[in-house]
Amino acid sequence: LQIIEMMLNQSPHDVGVRQVGRDLEKQTFLNGTGANAIRIKLLNLPNGIFQLQRIDRVSGRIEPVTGDPGGAVRPVVSPELEFYLTKINEDPDYPLQPPIGRSRRPESGRSSYGIEAANEFDPVFEDVYDWCEAQEIDIDTLTHEAGAGQMEINFNHGEPLALADQAFMFKRTVRQAALRHGIYATFMAKPMEGQPGSSMHIHHSLYDAATGENLFAGTGGPYSELFLRYIAGLQKYLPAAMPLLAPNINSYRRLRRYSTAPINTQWGVENRTAGLRVPESGPEARRVENRVAGADANPYLAIAASLACGWLGIEQGLSPSDPIKGSARHLPYDLPRGLLEAVA
Repeated sequence: LQIIEMMLNQSPHDVGVRQVGRDLEKQTFLNGTGANAIRIKLLNLPNGIFQLQRIDRVSGRIEPVTGDPGGAVRPVVSPELEFYLTKINEDPDYPLQPPIGRSRRPESGRSSYGIEAANEFDPVFEDVYDWCEAQEIDIDTLTHEAGAGQMEINFNHGEPLALADQAFMFKRTVRQAALRHGIYATFMAKPMEGQPGSSMHIHHSLYDAATGENLFAGTGGPYSELFLRYIAGLQKYLPAAMPLLAPNINSYRRLRRYSTAPINTQWGVENRTAGLRVPESGPEARRVENRVAGADANPYLAIAASLACGWLGIEQGLSPSDPIKGSARHLPYDLPRGLLEAVA
């Protein structure tokens, strides 16, 4: 909570966020210590809407937040979770090893997007899809990632709290399915030396709750001013939110220069070397992908922190850097390099 307070204290206003889509109403207050601290108010109401308001501390009056497009927005997110399947190691002092699939041979090389490599573990994933359907976990595409035994699952987009629920339950589902077939599943950020780390990429966009319009889409250009402010908020505040996105010592072994993970919050179009990627899309699907969070992050905290960082950019009218066109891997770090630095 202190990390969230520290991050939110940067705003000059007191903001209330009303969120919907749950059966039971619940309120959480995160109050900074400064006179101008932000307060986030989470109310579970119908329709998945965030109502953003400024609350006057003296009079108690409720006013629209500066930059709020029409007073009510509907945030939409879509996580992508990477994880490893490994052999069961009975002695935790020994490193994890790639698992043996249906061919009875362990993976020895990387098979990015390899269909045959993913098919090695079809019995595991058949259980995963069946169990996710029973739990209404709305997963979509499964792909083999760059690491030996590394997979990625995409979730269909939806309301943030519902997707956090699904990501949380998905982790347990995969672990149990793997154990049923005599292997492990791990969501550690960097479980094996010499292999890529595992991330939780978070796509997000904002929609007008009344019209359904994507507020990130521009009218005279590809991006709205709101979108650029949102990216600027992510650039400025994600480094302060890192304990929520990379909560363990192991998390920072993933964030290394010239690896598949970012080291800074540069942004670019279809640029996977940057911490913030804007996928090529039509206006109705305009979104930004936060590539910083690790697979070991708590999905509730990671999604909430990411949304809060973007909204602070809107609230404060921030401007982003120019989009990067080449590799961001040779540029300086602006993310913490370890947990101690992150909480300092």
